[in-house]
Amino acid sequence: MASIKHDMNDNYGLEESLQIDDQQIMSMSVKELNTLLKSMKPNDAAHIKRRRRILKNKGYAASSRNRQTSLVGNLSVERSQLVKQINQLRGDNETLSQELRGWKQRYSDLQLLTTPPTSTASQNTTTESSK
Repeated sequence: MASIKHDMNDNYGLEESLQIDDQQIMSMSVKELNTLLKSMKPNDAAHIKRRRRILKNKGYAASSRNRQTSLVGNLSVERSQLVKQINQLRGDNETLSQELRGWKQRYSDLQLLTTPPTSTASQNTTTESSK
């Protein structure tokens, strides 16, 4: 008497003639699946439905992981670009600050050259001569 070995993940408990692989379960339309399930024993039909739901959930989870990985990758690239831009702007800011300090120094130097010096001695002599 030959015994049939069943894999724990592959349609355990189904009759050998009713075994359907995962690819077939997933590729069937709902209408095709329902037609097939009507011809099965209730326990076998429930097992196929459960297996299909598990496979769909695995697909959704894989899709979500891929989307999350892609999002993290995109955000990482965007972050590195922003860090580079921030560093560039800091450098530009420092250059402009130095330039501004230079202009302020030139301005104050020009003010010293163009403003007549006010000495207290000349004011004293003018006030004394008017006496």
